[in-house]
Amino acid sequence: MKAAVAWLVVVAVAVGALAHGGVLVAWQGGRDRVRVLEVTVSSVTNSSVVTEEVGELFARGKWLVVSEAYTGLCPWLKAKEFVKPGKATAVVAVVARSNRTAAVLLGLRQGNCSLVRSILLKRSAVGRRHGTIEGACKLAAKLGASLLVERGKLRALVLMNPEGKWRRAGSGDVRWKDVGGELNVGDTLWVCFHNIVVLRPKFAEVFGFNAVIWGFSGAIIDLDTGLALAKYPL
Repeated sequence: MKAAVAWLVVVAVAVGALAHGGVLVAWQGGRDRVRVLEVTVSSVTNSSVVTEEVGELFARGKWLVVSEAYTGLCPWLKAKEFVKPGKATAVVAVVARSNRTAAVLLGLRQGNCSLVRSILLKRSAVGRRHGTIEGACKLAAKLGASLLVERGKLRALVLMNPEGKWRRAGSGDVRWKDVGGELNVGDTLWVCFHNIVVLRPKFAEVFGFNAVIWGFSGAIIDLDTGLALAKYPL
């Protein structure tokens, strides 16, 4: 029992170290202990992912899940439902404290589903911009209520709140969950937004997108269908 408690303390310290910088300094470099590994998931528990190659990877906490069925932030107890036994790409941080070592799962890609900790997004950022940003892009995929858009080399995940309130031109007030389905993959969209973070190439190589747009507070016009939406507050 004492050993189990001691191990939980080690893991808690490890996660705390990551949240305050810790060993997660970059995707490469002499001090870097973050590794991208090809693994085989053997089981999933309420606190971890168990792999054949590395063993148990601590996974409690909040996750960004990106999948066709659902995209959004959720606790591990929900996120774990998207992880299945089988092959996966894992981003793992190995944190040493005293004479113990904790392996912490920072991200997982399995098929078309990705799970990413917020600390990995933060440490993978190479640029941020706040302010009015607008332009045309192509709708590459619909991921739950959210969108994946492309423009040149930019492949951005646009996080959407399904309950978000919008003003639809010619119709009045709508919820995103009631109107987002009218956008078609392949359509050209004109978008206006205010928050974007650009991510490292290594992150994009693993997870398939290199930017995140969040707190969407602008407008969307589908240039193929004419659908025009403005986000509240106007």
